[in-house]
Amino acid sequence: MASIFQTTALVHQLASTGQCDNHSNKASLNSIVSQSDDVDEIFSSPEDLRVGFESLKTLLEKKPISMQNIMLYSTALINLEKKLMKKPQLLTQISAEIDHIKKQDFFDIHHSNSIARLAELYKNTLGSLNPTIMVRGEQIYLTNRHTANHIRA
Repeated sequence: MASIFQTTALVHQLASTGQCDNHSNKASLNSIVSQSDDVDEIFSSPEDLRVGFESLKTLLEKKPISMQNIMLYSTALINLEKKLMKKPQLLTQISAEIDHIKKQDFFDIHHSNSIARLAELYKNTLGSLNPTIMVRGEQIYLTNRHTANHIRA
């Protein structure tokens, strides 16, 4: 759950400010190309999921209105995952493209080219499933190509 909430909190930060927590962002992007059934191998320290833990804590303790978008995005991601599990061809396509991105020695997962490829992968696969996730934020950030790619990645 912390990973889902971290992802959606980072999306919210990007959509609202055009920036997000760098350490948590790197940890979340790295998790896309990590293969393990052990969470401790994917996220090597609690700091890697700090934003996710803080978001969950805020939601459970205070339930502020500021968490509304993060909660909506988290619920949408969980529903999207359920739909994806029923579409093995999309799973195969996503897995193959992620493997291809991992094999690129010249661009790591944090590079803008890799983020753009992940964004395109999202648009061509998960973005085709309904309902689509509508991210709310400041128009100046949502229309910025790099920020929009980062949100989709």
